[in-house]
Order: sequence, then structure tokens, then C-alpha cells
Amino acid sequence: MTTSQTRSQSPVRAESAEHEHTWSTESRHPTSSGDVLYVRCGICGIRRVDLQSRLDTPPAPLSRMVGVASDVAR
Repeated sequence: MTTSQTRSQSPVRAESAEHEHTWSTESRHPTSSGDVLYVRCGICGIRRVDLQSRLDTPPAPLSRMVGVASDVAR
């Protein structure tokens, strides 16, 4: 995906989704604050960045959800 494709996507509000997101990790990167996870919803394709500061705690969102929801989520 190029920068121009990424910037053309508009933010999607969580309340506009009509389903519970099924987040799957696309990539994981260790940092001094913990692991940064790039996640994507398997249903609508919306993406988000999470931080998992400890292995025994669930990840917390670092970003808003972005992307274009598919017709499945509408």
C-alpha cells in the first residue's frame, strides 16, 4: 500500500459499525513501551494500532479506527 492510498482513507467511527470487530494482528513490533500491534478487523477491514505494554495484559488502542467499511458492516 502506498502513502497516497493510505491518506485517501477516511476515519470511520466505532459507533458506525454494526458488528463486533474481530481484530487480527497483521504485524507486531517490539518497542521500549511494549509491543506495537497493527490490527485489522476480519469482517469490515478497518485497521487500528494497539499497544500491548505487558504480555499478561490485553492490548490497548493507540489510534482511531481507519479505513472504509465494506457492505458487510453496513
